[in-house]
Amino acid sequence: MAPSQHLNDLAIAKRYVWRLRDDVRKGASAEDAPTSAFEAWWLLKGRSEYPLWDHLSDEQIAFLRKPVGELKFGNLSMPLPQALSQVLQYRADVIKRFTVDDKLDAVAVAGWFFMQGIQQHRMQAVIDRDLVRNLDRPLLVATSAADNVPAVTVLMRLVWQLLDPSLKETMALERSESRERFIAWFFGYAVKKFDLYPLIAGRWRQWLQVEYELPQYPSVLVPKFATMELLINGELQKRFDLSKDEDARKFRVWAQRVMSDGEGYVGHWAWLRQAPVLASEEPDYPIVPLAERPFGVNLYGFAYGELGIGEDLRMAVEACEAAGVPYRVVNVDAGKELRQSDVALKDHVARSEQEAPYAINVFCLPGFDMVSRVFLRMGPEVFREHINIGWWPWELSVWPKAWRDAFDLVDEVWSGSDFARAMYAVATPKPVTLMPLPVSVERGVKEPRSHYDLPARKFLFLFVFDFNSSLNRKNPDAVVAAFKKAFPKKDSAVGLVLKVMNAKEKDKRWLAFKESCDSDNRIRLLTQTMDRHDVLGLVHACDAYVSLHRAEGFGRTLAEAMLYGKPVVATNYSGNTDFMSPDLTFPVSFELMPVKTGDYAFVETGDGAQWAEPDISDAAAQMKAARTKAKDKTYAAKVKAFAEQQFSVKRIGQLMQARLHDVAEGRGLFKTGA
Repeated sequence: MAPSQHLNDLAIAKRYVWRLRDDVRKGASAEDAPTSAFEAWWLLKGRSEYPLWDHLSDEQIAFLRKPVGELKFGNLSMPLPQALSQVLQYRADVIKRFTVDDKLDAVAVAGWFFMQGIQQHRMQAVIDRDLVRNLDRPLLVATSAADNVPAVTVLMRLVWQLLDPSLKETMALERSESRERFIAWFFGYAVKKFDLYPLIAGRWRQWLQVEYELPQYPSVLVPKFATMELLINGELQKRFDLSKDEDARKFRVWAQRVMSDGEGYVGHWAWLRQAPVLASEEPDYPIVPLAERPFGVNLYGFAYGELGIGEDLRMAVEACEAAGVPYRVVNVDAGKELRQSDVALKDHVARSEQEAPYAINVFCLPGFDMVSRVFLRMGPEVFREHINIGWWPWELSVWPKAWRDAFDLVDEVWSGSDFARAMYAVATPKPVTLMPLPVSVERGVKEPRSHYDLPARKFLFLFVFDFNSSLNRKNPDAVVAAFKKAFPKKDSAVGLVLKVMNAKEKDKRWLAFKESCDSDNRIRLLTQTMDRHDVLGLVHACDAYVSLHRAEGFGRTLAEAMLYGKPVVATNYSGNTDFMSPDLTFPVSFELMPVKTGDYAFVETGDGAQWAEPDISDAAAQMKAARTKAKDKTYAAKVKAFAEQQFSVKRIGQLMQARLHDVAEGRGLFKTGA
């Protein structure tokens, strides 16, 4: 990667992080430029949280290496780098840990910095020859004439300072035998454990590999590191009794093997064969030119994610298979907060560990996740020498102003609904294509209601939502209110089922919502974890589906209910209007309301966004009408037939294939039918 390109990518990455992280903007708007406080945070913490972007300029490195203060050991003093002072501004925990009786243990703090802080804050670039030379200065102690154990260095002394008191006694530095045990522990454990080898002077590598005579058998030569390992390794002591000639010779064979390949449980000595590293180096990424890539798509998304966006990716795979479009699945980590147990694409993902081979990338992710989980976590190389298409879900009628440069990552945007297409067409001058989302219920099971502990004879409305998603947008309170208004409590032949994912038992909003539901014994809350086939089975087991959302980018659960021939009651606004005609579904009237800062992620008041406030009275009337319509024996077949055509995997696969060929041919890459 050319330096200028890297710096440009880094500047873009920092702008994206600024917008994503309201916790570090300190009250500033996402549209503002990064502040000096942000730059300080980026230097000390941001680079650690986004390790792909830990580049330091020459000026920054010089600043961090600049001496600031000294650390004294008797008559010896060592300059400390500015990096230590900078790090401590963000590590109150370290200061607290090493402060005793209101006095900071400077030696312990310096030991922590070299042992852990450099790694944690990605400050390897401060390591230069001068620093290594200063850390390698010996600290002499009074010894007897017979003491031939080396003096510990400044670095060793700093590490020793962090040991527990009992270990300090066991490995006291004043006594020859215990000091040798500490040096053995330092080289045989600490260097590998804490990645200290860049701080180790070359003389120690040489000293540890030079062969010495065993005192008992002068004819047997072993490298010093082998005797060091013997001092700290109880299993090795049991294996070799060096008072026996045969064991001594076997010990030499063992040491030679370790020197040659470093195999087994003593592989922690492999650092001896590593060249010193004085600064982090940029990896070299081999990039295949776009013109040399074959036709096909690399599908990026939450392959295992149990949420609607994950299903977008899985259905895109089915559409590609139906249309014969070559594809590769690249899993994007959805984060620990999301359940990732859908293994439908497991075999496909296993084949995607190699570089994405095809000419076209299709990102089945929200634009913000493409920024945060692909560009920032996987790197800009993902996008280079590819045609990049964002199949981006978005629920509102405007795109946030602060995020317009997210479009810089793509060559084209696909929208899952005409509602989203109109929004993207205003937000970006780049090509925008309506690409309907395929939907299937083939993985569903047909279980009796008893499987879900639901009443057998009631007419059941269902709403499925994720508590991790925006409650403001999903608007489950409106569903409960409309149900109660439509059906007085004396109507015991009707019920409402609410399937909730990721409910937070201590969340105030959840507790208030649960209390509202508990006030009507006809309302059932299902919070248990369900696999994909069971959730679809629940849709099949209920009689109608209701969603009084304020906005939907598409409305996948509504589409799934229609594939089962169910009446669907939903707000007549946003993406679901593509497939909700009044003759087959039950649209609910609404009033547009402004979306203010804090109402929805990434949206500011100044964006001018609006969403729907559904009319509860009309929703109640439509729920009554849906209950009546369900008695029509021909109705379900009509709904199902329409849905099967509208959401057809085969049809949408053909649309994908045609557009992919057009895009590729527009770049002069392929001819139709290639």
